[in-house]
Amino acid sequence: VESKKSIGALKIAVVKLEKKAVEAFNPKSADK
Repeated sequence: VESKKSIGALKIAVVKLEKKAVEAFNPKSADK
């Protein structure tokens, strides 16, 4: 169970990083 939790947390962190990267490269998309 603990490994699944950490994997889920990693996926969430990756998604957040991807969103930040997209906003950094494409500020117009941050409005959506």
